[in-house]
Amino acid sequence: MDRKLKFAASSKLHTRSLTRLAPFATLLALAACSSVLGIEDLHEGPAPGGAGDDAAGDNGTGGSVVNGGGAAMTAGSSGNGQGGTTGNAGNSGSGANGGSMTTGGGSGNGTGGAVADAGAGGEAPQGSSVHGHVIDYWGRKLGNVPVEIDGTLVTTDELGAFVIDDVAPEYDVSLTVEFPDNYDGEHFGWVFQGLTRRDPTLQVYAGLELHSGNLDIIPSNASATLTGTRTMTIAMGGPDGSDEFTDASAGGYDGISVYWRGLGTASETAHGLIWQATAGVPTGYYAYDKQLVALDGLSTNHSMVTLDMSAKTIASGNIAGTVTANGGKTRANGVFLQFTSNAIMTLAQDNGPATFSYLVPTIANSSVIFSASEGSSDEGDAYYGAYAVAHKDTLAAGVSGISVSIPKPATLLTEMPASSKDKVDSNTVFSFQGGAGSAGLYVVAFRQPDNSALRTDGLFVVTTKKSFKMPKVVNDGFALDPGASYYWRVETHGSFATTDAATSATGYLDEFSGDFYGLVPVGPRRGDGSFTISDYSDLITMAH
Repeated sequence: MDRKLKFAASSKLHTRSLTRLAPFATLLALAACSSVLGIEDLHEGPAPGGAGDDAAGDNGTGGSVVNGGGAAMTAGSSGNGQGGTTGNAGNSGSGANGGSMTTGGGSGNGTGGAVADAGAGGEAPQGSSVHGHVIDYWGRKLGNVPVEIDGTLVTTDELGAFVIDDVAPEYDVSLTVEFPDNYDGEHFGWVFQGLTRRDPTLQVYAGLELHSGNLDIIPSNASATLTGTRTMTIAMGGPDGSDEFTDASAGGYDGISVYWRGLGTASETAHGLIWQATAGVPTGYYAYDKQLVALDGLSTNHSMVTLDMSAKTIASGNIAGTVTANGGKTRANGVFLQFTSNAIMTLAQDNGPATFSYLVPTIANSSVIFSASEGSSDEGDAYYGAYAVAHKDTLAAGVSGISVSIPKPATLLTEMPASSKDKVDSNTVFSFQGGAGSAGLYVVAFRQPDNSALRTDGLFVVTTKKSFKMPKVVNDGFALDPGASYYWRVETHGSFATTDAATSATGYLDEFSGDFYGLVPVGPRRGDGSFTISDYSDLITMAH
């Protein structure tokens, strides 16, 4: 388990915060030399921005020649253009398009035909400015983040915004996020490859401080309603975090901790539900209440919330459908109640029948999520191996004909034998095979196991490439620790096919990619989707 997750979790009490979990405390993994291991794309021919071939204008007898001197220089080189031999001689052009000649260009001479935009020796063409933002998993804009494109390094403002001028038509962008939490500092690098859009929103898992506050939850009238085999769930949700407390007693909780990222104070909504399940499947709903609560992570004082859990009539109905498995390991189905406050309640988690029907409640300001997963353990989680989940959102009681197909995770192809684990460096090639049906965008995660001595927690590469070397980040200003253990895995998020598509204003990280690697949805994202994560491979970076 990741060293960041220090708070308790048991069968009686489950809490969640935006903290990534490592597969094992003993995992080996990938780390870097003191000089940053740099991303170097594997491709044929000159890299974008490298020298291109000169281009000469066509010769004609009355035809027109467009961009006849450097139009082929989108890779960034200068070229000597030559105008049509039938046009009137013109002056040499300069600039990205080789000038704006209309009667000739370069060394052309003659009397016929029009020659447009021809010129000699123009400079490498420049792209337009990039106006971007950096946000976290919860959509919060992150200030003071170093962002770099092609050697130009800037810092985001208090609204998470940055501007970099003269960016090539296609580019990579890197950034680092470093922040404190309740226990240790966190430091991550991110690289987004192959962008062309001028307005990218770069979403990262976390970038704000982790806070916790003490809360007393006092249900009233619960002892009369919470009878027999009924259970009570209390869920908290707000703009920056969510927590779930299951199997609460009629007396509630005294001094429970809730977690969020951002400012030291927060406002969240507490939701209480008394319901009944048989063999993990809901059979009835009997009481519900909600209350707004102010949380203070800067004080030892307890916030207090009282929920009226007297018996009430709660409408309910079934959701039903079918699941197409991917042929993987342990199957599981999940049903969750998602509130507009971002609170989540787990209503069902069973062994994943292909044809399903579940009873769900109808409660104001909430909707239902159904998920189908294949994982590597009896719980269907992804702690120790490959995992995939597909989900349908914003469902309501009475909906039938739901159809869910579970995608396949990627398969790692780079496996380092034990004798060469100490040779991982900037020349090491990492490769993987995308799962069947993958849209084409991947998040390659290099993470540390439970090692508090490391300076760097990990690196994420958002890319369409399936073969690459380690990234250079913010002008070599970031590196995985040399001679240290890391592991690497490959994630997919929904049906994004390109990095451009994944960098819209709403971000791309799937709601099942947050805590616990996909057991439950987390956060404000809404809409059908999927999340996969590959098995891991442990590596060690070269020491100096």
